[in-house]
Amino acid sequence: MTGKGAREYATIWALRQHNPSAEIFCAPGNAGIAQLARCVAIEHQDVESLLKFAYRTQPNLTVIGPEAALAVGIADRFRDLGLLILAPSKQAAQLETSKVWARYFMKRNGIRVPEFRDYTDADQAQARVVKIGANKIVLKADGLCEGKGVVLPYDYQQARETIADMLVWGKYGEAGKRLLIEERLSGRESSCIGLSDGKTFLPFRPARDYKRRFNGDQGLNTGGMGGYAPVPGISDVALQGIVSDIMRPAVSGMAREGNPYVGFLYGGLMMTEEGKNYVIEFNARMGDPEASVIWPLLRSNPLDLLLAAVKGELSGVQAEWSDQVVVCVVLVSGGYPGKYEKGFPISGIADAERLPGVLVFHAGTKFNEDGIVVTDGGRVLDVEGLGKNYDEARTRAYEAAALIQFEGKDLRTDIAAGL
Repeated sequence: MTGKGAREYATIWALRQHNPSAEIFCAPGNAGIAQLARCVAIEHQDVESLLKFAYRTQPNLTVIGPEAALAVGIADRFRDLGLLILAPSKQAAQLETSKVWARYFMKRNGIRVPEFRDYTDADQAQARVVKIGANKIVLKADGLCEGKGVVLPYDYQQARETIADMLVWGKYGEAGKRLLIEERLSGRESSCIGLSDGKTFLPFRPARDYKRRFNGDQGLNTGGMGGYAPVPGISDVALQGIVSDIMRPAVSGMAREGNPYVGFLYGGLMMTEEGKNYVIEFNARMGDPEASVIWPLLRSNPLDLLLAAVKGELSGVQAEWSDQVVVCVVLVSGGYPGKYEKGFPISGIADAERLPGVLVFHAGTKFNEDGIVVTDGGRVLDVEGLGKNYDEARTRAYEAAALIQFEGKDLRTDIAAGL
């Protein structure tokens, strides 16, 4: 597995539950992953080194965590050497790596999306904002920005500054050379994630994450401050409707256009007051922190599902799920998603893990030179509470979060509140 965050920890944890004797490698991993797998000192975007390692060790399967390597075609390189890899091709990964490409793909294939236009000229983009209104749009960099390339401006000044940052000053480099201006929708967000083998889509339990930094969905967008699964109001029937209207048309559309999609497919959705689901984004990998709330609910062996997807054998496969609820609270470094310091010792993880119905998944941690677990990122730990209902799961998550301490520790206190 490639990556070093909570998504990778959660995936390896799930694999380990059903395959205790399996040899699992993670490149590069983190302090928590090192307790579940053999960590390899290769960064997740170093395609050449990953390719050499995989060719030498010949794993039964490689799973790609973060998206950066998808954009440069890691799946194509692995397949050229006959190595099994769970990841879409470079062309298919454009569902995530180019928001503009993805929007036109969805439009061609009858998948409901907000109204949008794309721009490379700052003056034309500014004129569009003036015409529509700053508080009625979303500004999105076309390419990958590690979850930071989406801005919901609260006034014209912020919209102008964002457009200038992307199209004039090059704040996001190549990723920001094209800008998407999109209709801002309101409603209930959810994430529909599952596996595709190029022909069939197998849905997982729906989840919801909290992207904004502060309580009440205020502040900057982040990689995710918490989440829960399943999602109230999305019944099995409703989920099948999402699969029929959105996820399967995406899979069949990719195949029809000559880019069969193999791997995790993530649909970020918005259900409006009219009850219609719109696609806010597609991601070409498992979500984070969604992985932290989905994997603990899976009763089936995840390895069987992953191999079926890679081998084109998902048709007829069913996944078994727990009827529990999971609530995730993310502990972050002070200042995140802006500037923050790293290297602070973390205490209380073992105490938290001893509580009933609690799991702690490492996100941004490492061992320092003295062998102590310290902070090593903006998102530091995902604290999971499992229970028979949302209140029980939420209470367990926050009780566990209170036991964990590190300098600058912060968190949202409204995850799954009022459900």
